Amino acid sequence: MSETGPSVRRIRRLALLGGIVAGLSLLLALKGAGDANRLVGASDREEARTVSDVVLQALVQDAQVRRDQRSDSDPSYTKRVDAELNEERINVLFYGYGESHEPPLNERVIIGSVTIASIDTRDTRLNDVALVSLTHDIRAPEIERYLRKKGDYDGYPVKIDKAYPVGGFALMRETLEDATGLAIDFQVAFADTIIARLVDEVIAPIEVEVPADFEANPFYIDGMKFPARRFSRGTQSMDGVTVIQYIKTVPSVEGGGYYGRELEHNARKHLVFRALGSALEDRDGGPGLILAILRVLIEGERDGLLSFDFEAEELLIGHIGLVPGMAQAALGNQRTTLPQISHAIYIVDSAHGDGGVQWVTASESPMIKSELALGRYPDQAVEVPLNPNPYGDLVTEYWGSVRSLVKKSLLARP
Repeated sequence: MSETGPSVRRIRRLALLGGIVAGLSLLLALKGAGDANRLVGASDREEARTVSDVVLQALVQDAQVRRDQRSDSDPSYTKRVDAELNEERINVLFYGYGESHEPPLNERVIIGSVTIASIDTRDTRLNDVALVSLTHDIRAPEIERYLRKKGDYDGYPVKIDKAYPVGGFALMRETLEDATGLAIDFQVAFADTIIARLVDEVIAPIEVEVPADFEANPFYIDGMKFPARRFSRGTQSMDGVTVIQYIKTVPSVEGGGYYGRELEHNARKHLVFRALGSALEDRDGGPGLILAILRVLIEGERDGLLSFDFEAEELLIGHIGLVPGMAQAALGNQRTTLPQISHAIYIVDSAHGDGGVQWVTASESPMIKSELALGRYPDQAVEVPLNPNPYGDLVTEYWGSVRSLVKKSLLARP
């Protein structure tokens, strides 16, 4: 086995994170014993920042290095990535996946969810996050072309949530950069059980806004089916399993029919993200909180439920000069201030979200109409951008309406 192969790198990362946990445990004990101030000078304490500030600084620096490397090695990178849109922001793609129960079509199926957290870095005091989510039903020709090169393409449209299962982080990054114009600086893939663990083991319970009364269908976690339950309008206290049911299940409302945009999956997901951020800020931002989060991450990666497209040890070692600031922030009395979610964009047909795409059955594109007539869409629950050409240049001829919507929304920031 190569000394730098994936398995070795994973073991090294787990060992490094384990070392950090041990170190933070010691720091926590020192802080509890009143010895923390001996490790940080008075002048340093006056200028102490929060841990999130220090981590963000490392991410910004590393993101620029990654962008420069990709620009040099990939001729298509500067075409995919909109320079104006990405100025003074970094972007983290979160790919969550898990079992879904969608009667009557599917008893149990694996579905992915794509959300990009775009962080405004103009002013570290005002860091805000815009969430860009795309419905998993959008057709992604990049995946079809990838499969065709491998000789595995069956000729039917492939949805965007299959980018990671089919081609890993590389294909997912290319697809989402094509689709949005955002530079995908970092990627994290995780099973939905990671969210449940974070809630239960770090911050349980959390207070989540429920915008309307609804009945949640039964759902699956790790092969186990949980029963239906009712959510009432208002702020609800939720544990990990309840959070997953709130996000994932298909809702039913009194009188039947469409449940409304406020109960769309991604609308509920955004509400949970806001609740998680608020709950983390309300907790002690010192070593105790960091320790609990790191333990969940270590166990998640060990169990194969969590993956990154970057090496944690390289990020930390590459910015070793930031470590004293991180320790200083953790040991000080600074309150953790996380970037705030300023707004959310949901790329889905305009009846259910912010638009940018539409169902194939509503498309006026001659190519899409021709494909429908030829039976290319046995599953017609597929969305495409407006006026798309899935066989042309994907940045300029296919994803135009999505890229325009994302750019207009993000550049409208104050």
